[in-house]
Parts: sequence; C-alpha cells; structure tokens
Amino acid sequence: TSPFAFPILLPSKTKFRRKNLQDFLSRNKVETRLLFGGNLTKHPAYSKNKKYWESMGEQTNADEIMHNFLMLGVSQVNTEEHMEKVIDILDQFWKLW
Repeated sequence: TSPFAFPILLPSKTKFRRKNLQDFLSRNKVETRLLFGGNLTKHPAYSKNKKYWESMGEQTNADEIMHNFLMLGVSQVNTEEHMEKVIDILDQFWKLW
C-alpha cells in the first residue's frame, strides 16, 4: 500500500480485535495507522449521499479491510534492532492470545 508502511490484514476469525493489537503496540511505542479506505460506501461522507456512487453487490473484501487492516510504519532509518524490537513485541502479543 505504501513504501512507508508494512501492511497487516488480520484473519476475520481471530480471538482479538484489531484495536487490541493497536493498543498493545501503542503501549510498547510502536505506531500503527489505518488505511483510509476499506468500504468507503460506509464512510459518513458517502453513506448519506448515495446519489454520488452506485454499488453492485456486497463489498465483503472492503469490509474486511475496514475492520481488520492496519499498517506498521517503516523507514529507511529503521535498523535491524528496530525491526527485532517490533517482531519481539508482536511475538509477545500473539502469545497473549
């Protein structure tokens, strides 16, 4: 999605919510971002103005992204030590669940 982020799409059948992971990472000083997107037909700017768009069928993949997708920031200044820290924090989270 971006050269500045590592995308993560969580399986829909996890025992935790994306917010649980985001909060855990934030407490451990790892920043995350959501994708502006997902199912835009459910965004308040568009959901009440259906005259501006037409939808065909269900948008299950877009819903999945809207609820289960997040990004970890990456940068050219990240060192191997930074990456190991993030991996270690993610391992700690997975072990909790």
